[in-house]
Amino acid sequence: MDNITSRQGVAHFSSRNMRSIIESIVGRDYYIANIDECLSLELSTNNKIKIRSGVLIHHGNVSQVKKGTYDEVSYLNGSQGMKRIDLIVSRLTKDASTEIEKQEWICIQGTPSESDPQAPSYTEGNIQEGDLVDDCPFAELHFDGINVTEVKQLVPVARNTEELEAELDELNRNIKIVESGSNSNGNYRKYSDGTIEMWGEAAFANIAINNKDNWNYYSNQLTVNLPCASVSIPKITGTVRNDSGAWLSIPGRGLGYDLFRAWVYASSPITSQNVWIAWHAFGTWK
Repeated sequence: MDNITSRQGVAHFSSRNMRSIIESIVGRDYYIANIDECLSLELSTNNKIKIRSGVLIHHGNVSQVKKGTYDEVSYLNGSQGMKRIDLIVSRLTKDASTEIEKQEWICIQGTPSESDPQAPSYTEGNIQEGDLVDDCPFAELHFDGINVTEVKQLVPVARNTEELEAELDELNRNIKIVESGSNSNGNYRKYSDGTIEMWGEAAFANIAINNKDNWNYYSNQLTVNLPCASVSIPKITGTVRNDSGAWLSIPGRGLGYDLFRAWVYASSPITSQNVWIAWHAFGTWK
């Protein structure tokens, strides 16, 4: 294991390391950090647009327009009687020989059309995966004749932790139990957001754990019926209650809308045993 964040006296922390950390925290897509002016756009002249201060997170790469400054991107004027869509991208490139990386704004000009212009294509790469060019589609400029009639920012502003916690608290306050009950198969609760929660126990008498795979012994297939049907394949967790060292396996192929199938495993064969399992399921009822 390599320690990548501690000082070691030699160069050992790479841009790839940093991007991986950022991706694991923020996500693997494109985002604008919710600071400064959030890279807001402003037409400045007939063929230039300003990108105000802020931070762009692009496949884990972090770039900045410093606070109190702006970047300016040039584009070609529109043409009389034609419509056009230009695309402003933040282009990250890597030199294959030196491994030096650079990020810059690029305006990709679209093809003029009388009635149905389309945004131009861009390079869909990822430096993390070995590509040398990676474009982040940042904004569209829509032309009608010689004028820009719309500036459309394409990258969302990421919510910070405080905002996400506030939204989660609000959701939790608004989600209510609309129905609960039980039957011979177990217990259930239906929530107003469409989630159904189910749980229970199941007993299997005289289970023989004597089939052998490459590593362990396992029982024949067990079937557990759920107290309610789910409209989506539910997610199931479960454990073996017996103090026998056995464990429960619920493969995806054993899941249905109103039941699940499981196998009990053990490191040594067991010829006959009464097995109790405890299970918990989450699905959807609407």
